[in-house]
Amino acid sequence: YDVRFKLGDFASRRFITFERYEMVREAGAEVATGEEAAFTVEPFEGDLFAEAGLSPREDTHELSMPSPNPADGATAFVLQVSEAQRVTVTVHDALGREVARLHDGSLAAGTPHRLVFDGSSFPAGVYAVRAVGEAFSDTRVVTLAR
Repeated sequence: YDVRFKLGDFASRRFITFERYEMVREAGAEVATGEEAAFTVEPFEGDLFAEAGLSPREDTHELSMPSPNPADGATAFVLQVSEAQRVTVTVHDALGREVARLHDGSLAAGTPHRLVFDGSSFPAGVYAVRAVGEAFSDTRVVTLAR
């Protein structure tokens, strides 16, 4: 089985984030009626929608979970990169439209950078915060509640 999770604007094929997993029945897993099959789940290699040059690497960055989440106003993140690089941090609505830009420029290595998304003027809903650097990309989800 091929399981895909996408967030973005499907009409324009612009994706904010994309996760793809391959589920394979384990060898020798016989399934009797009414029993569940045993499957292994692995990230799918070589996906067509994966961003070139942004393959996962260990210890490139750390992006905290939003706090508070859910939020009724402002929520904050902490982003730290292991090497100095240019980073863009954007916020997207559920349709994939960029609604805010939290950072666009260089970040120093080893220093925690606090980023604040003030959602008080946005409608309630789910938003994706996407951080893209020269060596990584990462996404966190924020829920705005009223």
